[in-house]
Amino acid sequence: MSALVKNSLISLIQQIDGSLGRAYARLRGERPALLTFLFHGLFRDRSEIEQNLIDPQQEFTLEDFRQFVDYFLTARYQFVSPDDIMGGLDPDQRYVMATFDDGYFNNTRALPILTEYAVPALFFISTTYVKEGKCFWWDALYRERLKRGVPFDRIKEERQDLVSRKHSEIESLLIREFGGDALKPVGDIDRPMTPSELREFSRSEHVALGNHTRDHAYLPDCGAEELRTQIGGAQQDLLDMTGRSASIISYPSGFWSDESIRISREVGIRLGVTVQFRKNYLPVSPDSQASMELGRFIPTSNDRLAQQYGAFRSDLSLYCGLKSRVSKSDKR
Repeated sequence: MSALVKNSLISLIQQIDGSLGRAYARLRGERPALLTFLFHGLFRDRSEIEQNLIDPQQEFTLEDFRQFVDYFLTARYQFVSPDDIMGGLDPDQRYVMATFDDGYFNNTRALPILTEYAVPALFFISTTYVKEGKCFWWDALYRERLKRGVPFDRIKEERQDLVSRKHSEIESLLIREFGGDALKPVGDIDRPMTPSELREFSRSEHVALGNHTRDHAYLPDCGAEELRTQIGGAQQDLLDMTGRSASIISYPSGFWSDESIRISREVGIRLGVTVQFRKNYLPVSPDSQASMELGRFIPTSNDRLAQQYGAFRSDLSLYCGLKSRVSKSDKR
């Protein structure tokens, strides 16, 4: 299916969703729920995306993020942190939690917007990247393959193929393919935060930190001891760098296992987020299995952002149903 046909089909589904959602809301109302959203890099503007220095993923700009916050505040959603969830959410209200995965330095650009609107956001940190200062492997892959004229769709396929490999194996492959500087950041857009930057960032009342493992590990293939190294090690790293450990985990690439949940609980984590496209209906109990498998939406920057948000809010959504069915991020 061509990109044009795919985008047209998505647009049609979202238009149908809008009509169905509005009709359903008039009849039944909008059920109280927690909506969780995933972001990665945060670009200054469209021109920065066009430099092709990192995998654009969702192509979210600062203005897109500002509009996201404004949209949900206008819709009378309350932004919450993991502490708010564990403290108990009013089952009659509607909530949203904004999350950023990985630990990019460019995520610090969100802070002025969070401060302006007085809302919190959650930042999941892969701690080895922060400690070693290397760029994220998927950005190195994207940048180097693109230089060599490889089409974007093929780069995405290769990235997906590499996700389940060990961190050291992926790094070795990239260095063999592209040279010793392949994992060296090219600037503030692709580098992770430094330990001191993370510590300073975490001091803001609008910032919460989460566990994203040490190496962005593929958890279903990890045994108990490796899970303790990846998840428990990241807890200790966060404590060492910021004075705080995490109460919530984002499973890298959305993959998890029963054993990874057990080990997460063992090291003090009480909440976990996936990338399954669904609302989290209230109540959310930190002691339940569901609290370790929270759904999370991934908006993509385009001229249909409001339509996407409407679909995510709807209790009857074809778009979210299809995304859940075709997601490669199901539990393994």
